[in-house]
This record gives sequence, structure tokens and C-alpha cells, in this order.
Amino acid sequence: MTILSNTHSQTSDSIVIGRADALKVLGKAKEAELLKEKLNQKEKDILSLTERIEGLKQIISTMQDKDSLNKSVVLSYEKQIKELQDIRKLQELDVSLYKKQIRKLKRGKFWTAIAGTTAALGALWLGTQL
Repeated sequence: MTILSNTHSQTSDSIVIGRADALKVLGKAKEAELLKEKLNQKEKDILSLTERIEGLKQIISTMQDKDSLNKSVVLSYEKQIKELQDIRKLQELDVSLYKKQIRKLKRGKFWTAIAGTTAALGALWLGTQL
């Protein structure tokens, strides 16, 4: 693949993509990588929240078995579980949005590359017809 500046041209057997198209593809690739990093972090956060929820559930179970006087403590832990579950739901929503954005960027990157290649091939064909 040959990348050309907007002011120079070159004839060869390789596919030629304009500089602007190449920069668009590169920009979309970097944006996709950033979203993938955010996605990975959110998935780690969700796992951490799930582990905390399970730990609190075990504490509740232990306290319920030991003593009914710990009812207020149990209620406090149950409230924390509810709050953590709400946070986890929001983060899971973020994960699904990041995945949608990544798919959208991949499609855009693909079609930008196709358009650039088509334009280059069309220009090459027109050059051979003159």
C-alpha cells in the first residue's frame, strides 16, 4: 500500500490510498483502541463489584446464622449490596455502549478504506484510459 500526500501522485501496481483517507483510518483505529481499554476497565470494575457483593452476602449469611441481634448490621449490608448492584448495572450499560461504539468504528474504518481504495482504483483506471 502506498500513501501519497495530496500534492504528489505516483503510478504503480499497488493500491493507493490518499493521505486524508489514511489519516481517517488511523484516527478511527486509535479511537477504537481507547474504547477497548475503557471496555476492559469497566469489565474489571464489574468483576470487582460482583466479588464485593458476594463477600457481603457471605457476611450476611454468617451473621444471620450467629445472632438475630445483628439485624441492623444485616440491613446495612443489604443496603450496600443494593447500591453496589445499581452501580454494577450502570457499568454494564457502559460496557454495552462501548461495545456498540467499537462495532460502529470498525464498520466506519472498513467503509472508509473501501471508499479510498475504490477512489484510487477509479483514478488509476481513468489514468489508463487517457
